[in-house]
Amino acid sequence: MNTNLAKPMGEAPLTNGRSNTTIFLAHFSVFLFVVLAAYWLRRITLQPDAILQGYLQVISGLLAFVFAAVTLVRFQGTQDRISLILGAGFLLSGAVLTATSVLFFQFLPDAHCGSFGRPLLGGSAAWFGASACRSPSR
Repeated sequence: MNTNLAKPMGEAPLTNGRSNTTIFLAHFSVFLFVVLAAYWLRRITLQPDAILQGYLQVISGLLAFVFAAVTLVRFQGTQDRISLILGAGFLLSGAVLTATSVLFFQFLPDAHCGSFGRPLLGGSAAWFGASACRSPSR
């Protein structure tokens, strides 16, 4: 009979028979991999793109709203105050990110037009008072 199965949950060994040296080598190898990957990524030069930054800001605002909805639903089910605090924080963060991204797209010249003259923001650009796409002659 296996004695590990008969032990209560809090009394089972946490290392599963691994030695401290094995655990240290595993952590050190992952750390070394992360440092080498970061050093390699430093050599890559990226050109800043304002439109990409704006879209990333919009997507992060929408993700903050999703996290807020999930945590507020959890609060409704469990009445846990930490879930309420996290949900309110994500809701505030999503509102700020969405508002600033809308302002970001309004201040960019020609940010509303795609390559074929279609609005990139879809129907939401009209909601926020975005002007129509400018013609290239202006």
